[in-house]
Parts: sequence; structure tokens; C-alpha cells
Amino acid sequence: MACPYTGHEHSKCKFAPHGDSSMQKTIILFHSTHDAIHAERTCLRNKVSCQAIPVPADLSAECGIALEVNRCDVPAVKSLFEKESITGVFQER
Repeated sequence: MACPYTGHEHSKCKFAPHGDSSMQKTIILFHSTHDAIHAERTCLRNKVSCQAIPVPADLSAECGIALEVNRCDVPAVKSLFEKESITGVFQER
């Protein structure tokens, strides 16, 4: 699947608006640790890059674990979560 912003393959996506060279990230919050682990395993099983991180101090969640994904992968992640009945709150960073 290609990045909706650049058309590049997800693994090569370097979308950054306004000339910013850093990769744009999205943080996903969950209601439980079980949901966070299920989400991480689902992403990794489907070759979507993600990283489990502590919930940032400026965000609030019932669970202390969040996932960080590349912004260009969000449409694929949302589709996977829908298929797996995973609920997450997406916050762009």
C-alpha cells in the first residue's frame, strides 16, 4: 500500500509538511494494556512499523502504554484495527 501523502511505499515514506525533515508521527492511546498489546502485535504481524511507548505526559489515557506510528501508516492501521475490533484514539504529533 502506498502512502496517501506521497505515493511512496510506506517503508520509504518521509512525508513532512512545510519542509520539515522529521518524520511525522501519530500516537495511539488505548483503554487497556491488553488493547495496546493486541494493537502492537496486529501492526507488527502486518508489517506496519510501530513502537510501544509510555503515554506522553501531556496526553491522558486509561492505559499507560501508547503506540507510535508514522503518519503515513495511519490509514492502514485504522483498517487493521477495524478488522480486529481494536479501539484506539489517534493523536497527531
